[in-house]
Amino acid sequence: MGVRGPAPRPQVLSAMDGNPGRRPLNPDVPASLGAPICPAHLGDYEREVWQRITDSMPSKLYGAADSGILTAYCVAVGLHRKSYMEIQVCGEVVTGEGGAPYQSPWISILNRQAALIATLGTRLGLDPAARNSLSVKPDGPVSKFAGLVGIKGGRTA
Repeated sequence: MGVRGPAPRPQVLSAMDGNPGRRPLNPDVPASLGAPICPAHLGDYEREVWQRITDSMPSKLYGAADSGILTAYCVAVGLHRKSYMEIQVCGEVVTGEGGAPYQSPWISILNRQAALIATLGTRLGLDPAARNSLSVKPDGPVSKFAGLVGIKGGRTA
């Protein structure tokens, strides 16, 4: 029997979220080092997806070790796009040698890639629920008294 409940969130996401569960965070979790490396074998559209993801997410969220899962996500998005364009050309239903209609094989590819995109997107924190729970804290130190007194037009020292 597997572990029950939702899959645990990466500790980086919990820390960015301000640790809403107030459970102690593991201090020994290795930090992601380096930046993710875009592989040379990706096509132009897949590189565009890669750039869109790395530009839109917090800078220290992904490390070099996350390059593989990011690559898999970008390839899945590329295959999803290609299968959609093939369906637009060939149609959803094609006829076989005997004249019998059947579903285009591109539809099953489209559906498999959509499921893979959803799964990998959740793991990467790309789905809307994960983005809604993120809140990026400022990098610099913040005074423990910051925001305590917020009187407009108040006296300054």
